[in-house]
Amino acid sequence: MIAIQRGGARMILAVNKVDLLNDFNWESELSKLDPYRDVATMVLCSTADGTGIEELRQMVSGQTCAFVGHSGVGKSSLVNSFDSGLGILTGSVSDGYGRGTHTTTASTMHQLSDGTRIIDTPGIRSFGLWEISAEDLGWYFPEFEEFRNECRFRDCTHHHEPQCGVKNAVQSGAISHLRYDAYMRILTLV
Repeated sequence: MIAIQRGGARMILAVNKVDLLNDFNWESELSKLDPYRDVATMVLCSTADGTGIEELRQMVSGQTCAFVGHSGVGKSSLVNSFDSGLGILTGSVSDGYGRGTHTTTASTMHQLSDGTRIIDTPGIRSFGLWEISAEDLGWYFPEFEEFRNECRFRDCTHHHEPQCGVKNAVQSGAISHLRYDAYMRILTLV
């Protein structure tokens, strides 16, 4: 999500395969995404039953976009659902590991009839951020914005500093613990 923001692109979180939630407590599963609803446009979709496909198609219509995510989440199936004539090879999730099988091995751009260009990417196993400082990282967490002015130090990293507005907001529940934990994990890497 940080890389998308750094690149100046609009972020859409396509939650695919929602048809599989029928077997689970779907409200509980989807509530795990609540911290991201203020950060990205979210659409629930399924290529199996057509849920959200038209909504997602309208969101990307006439634009260039990249479908990025782990193996097996259905990126290629989503592209195929926009134009069945593309015939992009798709695979099933591995029975042994429960993960995608890397059917897509190279990034490929597909031109749709309405001018939409979609880049279908291979599954991501790992991802890193380069040239981002600890001081800049917090700017890629928009939910921190309204609490920055409450920090005692102007260059606060929201980690170890006393009187930190962001840490106070996390403790009060105004900022999600999940998002702050993600921030802290990334902070250790930069």
